[in-house]
Amino acid sequence: FADRLQLDALVRSGGRLQWHSRSHQDMTGLSHEDLRHELEVPEELRAIDPAGFKWFAYPYGKSSGTVIEQAEKLFQGAVVCDDGDIRSRYQMPRVTVTNNSSFAQSTVSLIIANYNYGRFAAEAIESA
Repeated sequence: FADRLQLDALVRSGGRLQWHSRSHQDMTGLSHEDLRHELEVPEELRAIDPAGFKWFAYPYGKSSGTVIEQAEKLFQGAVVCDDGDIRSRYQMPRVTVTNNSSFAQSTVSLIIANYNYGRFAAEAIESA
């Protein structure tokens, strides 16, 4: 629900745009042609973030063999709602993150380049 200026600002700030379909309809019953049209990222949007649009989110979290097969051709991965499969890069379950979320089984590495600016290290770590 962002306009062009907001999308430009997001990308300039380091964000990456991803894709959710053209019309947000349930795609499980679409013809191959209509499905392909829904999955294609319009060039005017792709131009905003040439490095983005690597991941897809299935509308309503619904997918089928055909939809997954087509997503595999166009994206590096995809997410579903609650019935995802952590073993499948194209059926990853969405995770809602709150202040109480815990990723105790996850490992994150963070590198903060810093030369002669040690006084900003704590702030940089908290920000990250």
